Amino acid sequence: MTIETLKKTSPQQWVNLKATAKSVSRSKVVKVQTGSSNKSTVTLADPTGLITAAFWLTFAVISLQQYATCMLSALLWRIRLTQL
Repeated sequence: MTIETLKKTSPQQWVNLKATAKSVSRSKVVKVQTGSSNKSTVTLADPTGLITAAFWLTFAVISLQQYATCMLSALLWRIRLTQL
């Protein structure tokens, strides 16, 4: 799947994506309803577009290297709408 087709996919679907990590934030501890959790933000790119993904819990502490191409399998696609 490409980023362009991912953006057209319905939420709550499992997807596979091959992309390059353009920027990777350090893992941060974030307060959530149940206490706290680790979160890392990654900007992913492929020839069709760019997307920002949030990785939580164990995945947040996995060290993705900037400019590394990775295959992300069995991701649960969710859309978060933000106010512009």
